[in-house]
Amino acid sequence: MAFSTTKGEIYILELEEPFSRLEIQFVPSELLLKRQADLKSVAVVGRNNNLLQYTGGNDTLTFSIQFYSDDVNREDVIRNVNWLRSLAMKDGDSGPYRNVKIVFGDVFRNEIWAVSSVSEKLTHFDDQNKFLPLRATVDISLILDPKTNLLYEQVRR
Repeated sequence: MAFSTTKGEIYILELEEPFSRLEIQFVPSELLLKRQADLKSVAVVGRNNNLLQYTGGNDTLTFSIQFYSDDVNREDVIRNVNWLRSLAMKDGDSGPYRNVKIVFGDVFRNEIWAVSSVSEKLTHFDDQNKFLPLRATVDISLILDPKTNLLYEQVRR
């Protein structure tokens, strides 16, 4: 990308073949991280308050990515949007779902994510180039998909 505020240092990396990556063109203005614990209520006869049983939980990450076309034929924005959309798919009946790594300085050093949703907003269509979008905003949501059970100390690092 010729026009970028990330200097090529912030990108999404695919962890399965073909191991491609997509540079995030503009530094996201915010990252929304959420931890949700799954607590189940267990009724005990004669107890005024139910007991809670921890059964798991999940961590999610949501942020917006913006693209601005700097390609003469204006195909770059739609290509980037489609690449992101493909991360929320499985390749037919073969292969795994797409795990990714978010390379964002020291913010996400070891986390592995699964893309749960991609929502695109295409704008500013170029009538000189088959009405391809000049701009796009993509809201992407990810779920932490660690290979091992995380412990307190790993999270508190």
